[in-house]
Amino acid sequence: MTSIRGCLFVLLLLAIAAPAQVVINEFHTGSPDWVELRNVSGVAFDFGGWSVTTYQSTSGVPVLEGTFTIPYGTVVPSAGFLILQEYGAPGMPGPLPCSLSTGFNYGWAQGRSVEVILRSPQQMAADYVYRKGSGGPQAPPHLPPGAAWAGIFSAIGDGCARATDQDTDTASDWHVTSATPCASNSGQSTGQNVVLNVATSGAGDVSVIIQTTPPLPGAEFVTLTSSIDLVPNGSGPVLGLAWDALSSIHPAQPGSPFHAWLDPQGALVFAAPPGSVPPGLHLEAVVAMLDPSGGLLASGVVEITF
Repeated sequence: MTSIRGCLFVLLLLAIAAPAQVVINEFHTGSPDWVELRNVSGVAFDFGGWSVTTYQSTSGVPVLEGTFTIPYGTVVPSAGFLILQEYGAPGMPGPLPCSLSTGFNYGWAQGRSVEVILRSPQQMAADYVYRKGSGGPQAPPHLPPGAAWAGIFSAIGDGCARATDQDTDTASDWHVTSATPCASNSGQSTGQNVVLNVATSGAGDVSVIIQTTPPLPGAEFVTLTSSIDLVPNGSGPVLGLAWDALSSIHPAQPGSPFHAWLDPQGALVFAAPPGSVPPGLHLEAVVAMLDPSGGLLASGVVEITF
């Protein structure tokens, strides 16, 4: 095993053991209202089971609106976003490209007090934000055990967003700005994205495309594969795959779709002709690589039957 494979293997094991990191990144109090979550961990993972509870008021202490629990199988890439948008069929894709519909209304407007609480699948408080509106209390009224909040975020405006990549659990993390759904806010980095696409015509052929944004030219990668069909897809312990994925780390080869180096454009394009893959073979796959800072990057899980 080469040193880069060793580093990836260790980081994969750390990613398996480490808790996922999600923050409330933005909320919008204009029509339509929505909450945006961001995956600030170094790996793609399933947001399923995480929940968002909201409160609002025109004056005085905010009152409970409801809780939305994210369906399992909602895989968000590293540095990616998920928007929970009001109305629609609960859990179904919403009008915005990275959104799910909550099925109920967020009763928000520019000057109202708003509280948003993010909880993990174990119901542990993961993040909190309180915008004090007209007549709202100074202290956060429903701060859950395990969460922190300091300062006063008192602002009028529809676009409420994190001002940087930092999460200090203080009002200074937040400001009012133009809405940026499914994208980094002003003052935030764009993040590094890895996309894996696998396709077939059904004749035993296969095409594989790996793309990094911003480009990581020459980056070394490994593609993990599993023949175990997990439902929901992307729910396994190894970057969304089953344990057998760890046995699929192959020796490095130029141009290989399994373990190789990206081209000068930070991509890899591979194609194999009909008859190359046994018919009926089912695979789940994810590509992983080191980013320049030494962290682990991973794509979302791809599922395909040849």
